[in-house]
Amino acid sequence: MSRILVTGAAGLVGQALLDAAAGSPHDLVAGDIRAPSRLPSGASFERLDVRGDDPVRLIGELRPDAVVHLASIVTPP
Repeated sequence: MSRILVTGAAGLVGQALLDAAAGSPHDLVAGDIRAPSRLPSGASFERLDVRGDDPVRLIGELRPDAVVHLASIVTPP
């Protein structure tokens, strides 16, 4: 079983990916600045802001086998 970190998990594509991977043998970690509207059974949520050091910290803590990077800045500063 591999651990997969999905950034941007609360977005349209991130949510679709989590839904598609539901029931897979992988350990899914949903990372986003806000929680997804629905989280598949067995998946976990980690608050993640890609504008700072959060990605480095989270990857260091989780040691994922793969990262699916779907996050983006929604509103310009």
